[in-house]
Amino acid sequence: MQGLAPVILFVYNRPELTLRTINSLKENMLAKFSDLIIYSDCHKNKEDKKNVKKVREIIKNINGFKSVQVIEANVNKGLANSVIEGVTEVINKYGKAIVLEDDLLTSPYFLSYMNLSLNHYQSNQKIWSISGYSPIKVDDIINGKDVYFTGRGCSWGWATWKDRWLSISWNIDDNESIFRNKQQQQQFNEYGNDLSPMLHDYKNKYIDSWAIRWCYNQFLSESLTVYPSESLVFNIGLTDESSTHGSLKIDQLDLSNKNQFKYCNVYYNKDVANRFSKYYSLKLHNYIGFFLKRMGVYKQVKYKFKKLLNNN
Repeated sequence: MQGLAPVILFVYNRPELTLRTINSLKENMLAKFSDLIIYSDCHKNKEDKKNVKKVREIIKNINGFKSVQVIEANVNKGLANSVIEGVTEVINKYGKAIVLEDDLLTSPYFLSYMNLSLNHYQSNQKIWSISGYSPIKVDDIINGKDVYFTGRGCSWGWATWKDRWLSISWNIDDNESIFRNKQQQQQFNEYGNDLSPMLHDYKNKYIDSWAIRWCYNQFLSESLTVYPSESLVFNIGLTDESSTHGSLKIDQLDLSNKNQFKYCNVYYNKDVANRFSKYYSLKLHNYIGFFLKRMGVYKQVKYKFKKLLNNN
């Protein structure tokens, strides 16, 4: 295998989830050969300060990797700025990167799959990124292969290369024709009708998201993301009260035990597109969520709702 990609981990104020994420990553077959770079954001208020300190105590005592580098922010940057700045810094140095956040459990073969896929598709400019998470089952439509493709990236454990990452225009005003073109909006929504509303909410400052801008640039470049036929990542943060991002829906997929992968180059499959679209189609609670974000009360309502569920 060619040189391994560094692993970037973004952490904030969730010590328990951070520890589980790191311990899971350490179980990967390639962990001891991989460089781990951790970006720790600073607290944004007094309530977060205690847990940020706990997280930083955890990440100062990590072993099991080829090397561990911890970068602590002195001011709160927020997830979007942290990811954009951190990935750019690392990818400029290494040429590629694998990226995780602090609430993702990974299969022991996650790093193997990510590195093999980065090497396999590196010269293929049609490929935008590699995803370690898969939201749908595709065994019946991919003819025994271990990967499939969609036109939508996923931020739950992913990887990419320097040339793709540096091609991104983070200022969507540079390409804002979509807000006036209904046909373009429909095309953007092929892999989920939540995409255009999220882009709209970012433009109007209802949300601060790097991922929707990432997905929009992927759409503009007409490129694809590689997904595993079985998910190699499981998100454990969606029921945590301190979670900032993600929906209230939990979809528990089994972790794969694959240690080799059968690749393919069938770039478009209508059944895959339909299943992706159905999975990400907005439900009633999603519409309520968009409304609450635009009212500026989403986080408060979400916190109270989760607290009510936990009490019951």
